[in-house]
Amino acid sequence: MKPYIITVLFAQKFYPQGSKTYVNYCFLFSSDYNQSVISLFSLVPTTPVIMEVGDHLSVLKISPDVSRDMFYTIVDMQTKKMIKEFSSAAVFCDYK
Repeated sequence: MKPYIITVLFAQKFYPQGSKTYVNYCFLFSSDYNQSVISLFSLVPTTPVIMEVGDHLSVLKISPDVSRDMFYTIVDMQTKKMIKEFSSAAVFCDYK
């Protein structure tokens, strides 16, 4: 998978549990089943930002907690050939 640089800017100044507890996760998927991937990520308890980037799918999930189950689900998706490849990044933001 070729590396992509995606910059997403957003303003969020309210941290009910402190800014250190909020982590933004970005996933980049290569899949022949983009609509199924979109449907699956639409079920998570936060509102993900989903964008098509070329022939890839980018999912930005803003959440104070992404458990191992999320990553296990993604690995299962790859094992079952729902996605071909994926990469992920954790972004820590702090606003003063």
